[in-house]
Amino acid sequence: MAHQTGIRGNDELSQAFAEAVAEDSNWRFLKVVIRDESLELETRAQVRPGATWRDQFDECLTPHLVKGGACYLFYRLDSTNSYGYQWLFMQYVHDSAPIRAKMLYSATAATVKRAFGGEHLASEGTLTGTQPEDLCLSGYDRHLASASAPPPLTQAEEERAMVREMERVQAGIDERQQTLAGVGFNVSDEAADALRQFAAGKLDYVQVSISLRPVEELRCPDRAERLAGDQLGSRVPEDSPRYHLFRYRHRHEGASLAPVLFAYSMPGYKCPIKERMVYSSGRAFFLQQCSQFGIEPDRRLEVDSASELSESALQTEFHPPQVDSGQKFGKPKPPGRRGGK
Repeated sequence: MAHQTGIRGNDELSQAFAEAVAEDSNWRFLKVVIRDESLELETRAQVRPGATWRDQFDECLTPHLVKGGACYLFYRLDSTNSYGYQWLFMQYVHDSAPIRAKMLYSATAATVKRAFGGEHLASEGTLTGTQPEDLCLSGYDRHLASASAPPPLTQAEEERAMVREMERVQAGIDERQQTLAGVGFNVSDEAADALRQFAAGKLDYVQVSISLRPVEELRCPDRAERLAGDQLGSRVPEDSPRYHLFRYRHRHEGASLAPVLFAYSMPGYKCPIKERMVYSSGRAFFLQQCSQFGIEPDRRLEVDSASELSESALQTEFHPPQVDSGQKFGKPKPPGRRGGK
């Protein structure tokens, strides 16, 4: 049980670890300290009859979480894996502990875990605390809640998540059932004419906006009779959402193709949230209008910026790279065996 700090565990500690993980073990708690450059078992406690791990958590740990103190704590849960009961490994070094103690306990933690047997430890890994409330039962519950929570989002990600949730609630069901649920707009003459010409093949590109005043209405601020794939991105506004219909005329493997793309561009936080929500909830209505004009997109995309509608992006979307299923990969060599402890 040696480490680069030169600290070793004594025979008593090794015996205590072996007894703790034995199949018939009744030990609930062990406290290990560094004393005189040696790892020692200071105290331990058994499972109280009829008590769950939550019942004994604070009574076993709290008395040892003292000001200025430092120790390692092992606590047995009631859950098991293929090796037996699972244990929590905790490192407690109080804020006011000496600097040398903080360094020693941090540097020796991995050694203690290996000596105990990592296979017996719960997946939470090492729990660390610098105050008693960090390692009490409520502190452990907070740790579990924090570990299961999603990572924090940026402002743009939060806003996009909000819009997508509104879209899911207001339009998701409607789109699957091909019905509307109170989300609809007037369709201006210019927008209707553009959709009609696109369906007839007279236009390759139609951009549709939603006017919010004086009434919510679909309009057509941009259109093009012919538009190459490398020109599509230049038509995407940087500061407001839009719906785009694009007939992607191109050749692939000798064939002339013209699939239809529907793209919903939403530039994150660069436009008011009300506007983003209106576009998101109105997407199902717009697609239904397209269907009524005989327009059925081959692909549907949601993009943040013009760069996601480049020529290369279109090629990847319509013609994904083929994966060679016959490619064989060599079996990795097993890791080298470590020497005995």
